Amino acid sequence: MHEYTRLKKEEFLSKMRTKCEDEVDQFAAKWATGGFSLPDGRLISGSLEIRFKFLDSLMDEIFHAEKIALSKEEAMPSPNLAEELNTIFQQEVSTICSIALRDFRAERGPARDTIIAMTGAKEASIRESINRRVQIMEQELKLGVSTLGTHQTIQVGGDVGVINTGQVYGSINAKLERFSGTEATQLAEAFSRIAQAIKDSNVNEEDKKEQLENVEFLVTQYEIPEQQRKKGLIRSAIRNLGEWLPTVTNLAVIWTQYGPSIMKAFGIE
Repeated sequence: MHEYTRLKKEEFLSKMRTKCEDEVDQFAAKWATGGFSLPDGRLISGSLEIRFKFLDSLMDEIFHAEKIALSKEEAMPSPNLAEELNTIFQQEVSTICSIALRDFRAERGPARDTIIAMTGAKEASIRESINRRVQIMEQELKLGVSTLGTHQTIQVGGDVGVINTGQVYGSINAKLERFSGTEATQLAEAFSRIAQAIKDSNVNEEDKKEQLENVEFLVTQYEIPEQQRKKGLIRSAIRNLGEWLPTVTNLAVIWTQYGPSIMKAFGIE
């Protein structure tokens, strides 16, 4: 990994950890005081998903920094880049696992099982994603595909750690790359078309981000075992999309075309 990327990694990691902990604390406080009747497993899953979201964002930033550095030097990724990045992110997942086990006092029982299962699944998905993204980066560098002017990054000045609509959209696409199989590929297309339509719509950024986060949540839920999915929140996210999209010019048709596929994938009539 390039020295420039190492320096950027430490910068982003420090800022993102602070932002992540704030968001996890806000989520836990809302769960505790908002009258929710969700079981502890939902709180654990929600907290882990917040941490995974920031981890995905960190991965995006590292790949972007590495591509900038290599582009400037007209160089190719080092042979051990994938292995080095895997080590970095597996360590981060292990840290997330340890924090969750500590925070939820999950020495044994269902809570521990949930944490181990979710972090294990994340480790596997990260490994696959890194190997694929390193190969894509190598091909882009060979073809001279520019990385400048197209990346929407986490802000490091002003509102530190703010994740914008471009970041959420990029995270969705990164997750969809992991889908495989005929049915999953069709579902990936449905998610992709809806996310693209939302991103390109003429609505305010806050609404875009909210609806893209609904899409990202559903994509993440589809990746985990069915018994671990948060069915109530899945129904809520689908309902929000189904009610919001028809209110936006030119988006009603999108939901009519692709909404049924998403509902079927989650067993919702």
